[in-house]
Amino acid sequence: MYVTYCRDKFFESQKVFSDLRKRVETLEKNAVTSLRTLVNLDSEVYTQADVLDTRHIFVDVGLGFHVEFTWPEALEFISLKEARLAKLKKR
Repeated sequence: MYVTYCRDKFFESQKVFSDLRKRVETLEKNAVTSLRTLVNLDSEVYTQADVLDTRHIFVDVGLGFHVEFTWPEALEFISLKEARLAKLKKR
């Protein structure tokens, strides 16, 4: 059961970074510098939020820490994480 849990967490982590990479690439490609989005406040309660400057984003780097990145920095970090996950997958 623990192995299944670990496997599921691993694939979830891969998907999160893949989705984040696609979103950052889309922002960069379309030069989106502001947007309106929904934010989950907790327990599936959402509110609208205006993001005035999307050129800097916060990425969860693990252990509860979030780091502010520019788009190119975020893409570089995501590439490193994806490469690390791919290396772990081969084990």
